[in-house]
Amino acid sequence: MVQVNKKVKQKDTIQKNSNNNAPHKVEAVSNKLSHKMNLAQIRKGNYSSIAGEWKEVAFTNNRYDGKGITWRKMNKVYIQNLRVTKNKMFLGKYELVRGKKMTDPNDAKKFKRKLKFTVPSKANRTKYSPLTASSEGAITWSFDFYPRNIPIESQVHGRFTKAVDTRKERITIFCSNMGDNFIFQRDK
Repeated sequence: MVQVNKKVKQKDTIQKNSNNNAPHKVEAVSNKLSHKMNLAQIRKGNYSSIAGEWKEVAFTNNRYDGKGITWRKMNKVYIQNLRVTKNKMFLGKYELVRGKKMTDPNDAKKFKRKLKFTVPSKANRTKYSPLTASSEGAITWSFDFYPRNIPIESQVHGRFTKAVDTRKERITIFCSNMGDNFIFQRDK
């Protein structure tokens, strides 16, 4: 007879007993949380599936030095942090997204820009395409949500940084002002 505790929590144990007279054999269970980016939720402005701290692993910008938008070495000047809650995204200390609306530091009114969530048309779609949220204006912003194992196709000059790991979930944030492009990934 096998007895299994139905309420298994992280680092709990399952007890197995082949017969009532045999000693109990106890096995440890590692019930790790496995995050999975929920694109349907994200399209509705619910960021629960991606909530937490994200590590910046790559950055591009245009220094107007004739080289165009170029990958930069990660140093303190460029490193930002991305923090995501159920319905907000913060770039550094700045609240950038709230639900399906965003704000720009140059906007007079906060959160007046609506985000348009799209996937590429069938003609432009790769086998697996990211979910994109964008906001038009004098300065265009876009957010790409890449689940695990979806490659990022870089159109930026120079080598694509090796720090970006396709096996991990990634979020890219692009701002047309100076061609800023941040790539964040979650290690878990």
